[in-house]
Amino acid sequence: MMVAKARVVISHDTGMLYIACAFEKNVIAIWGATSPALQVEPLMPVDSKAQVFQSIVPDLSCQPCSNFGTKTCPKGHFACMKKQDLPEIARQVEKMWRD
Repeated sequence: MMVAKARVVISHDTGMLYIACAFEKNVIAIWGATSPALQVEPLMPVDSKAQVFQSIVPDLSCQPCSNFGTKTCPKGHFACMKKQDLPEIARQVEKMWRD
């Protein structure tokens, strides 16, 4: 399985995110329609050395809009994904890759 061999896993709120946590992989969690506000988030074992970075667009009043995501943005702008801080996500990947 590719996840078992990965150094960093980038995923939105899907099974892949939680599989990566089970393998104790460094994780970049991209939050869009769902969010940690729904009490779902990457969970690592207490003694894990794996790192977790959660990317969520700050101060977006319409986010989260769904417990399970949607095929289309209810507001029509998809800002939760279009406004992600890509340079910061890339910095976090580089940091995790080196560590």
